[in-house]
Amino acid sequence: MLTPVLLKYFLKTALVVVLAGFGLVYLILGESSAVAALAAAVVVSLDGAGLIWVVGKLLDPRGATSGKVTVVLVLMAKLLAVGGLLWWMLAVRGLDGLGVIIGIGLGILSLVVGVNRGSTSREGQEAIRETERAIAEEMGDNEDESQ
Repeated sequence: MLTPVLLKYFLKTALVVVLAGFGLVYLILGESSAVAALAAAVVVSLDGAGLIWVVGKLLDPRGATSGKVTVVLVLMAKLLAVGGLLWWMLAVRGLDGLGVIIGIGLGILSLVVGVNRGSTSREGQEAIRETERAIAEEMGDNEDESQ
């Protein structure tokens, strides 16, 4: 299955990108921006991990259709929770706005690079082929049942 591979590569990438970004922001903009960037990057990175998991569940050919409705509801709740948490960081806690924006960018960069690394890796390609075989088997089974 591809989801564990993508999660592994994403989390490794996020660790490197977020820590490097924190260091750069600390050196260039100072402590308050760096703390805000780190906090936002952690929230967005956790959101990215959740997104990978949710999309993996939605696209799993072996998953039950009834469970997919629940997964979509989890996706919506996750989006509301992340938006609310980022708003709370800015409006209530008063974290540095530029730092929060940089942190969001670091989290998104981690997601894009991590998923790219995971899907193009050897184990990612093997997982993709395995999923394609499962889909082909399911399509073949459905055609046999209809005849």
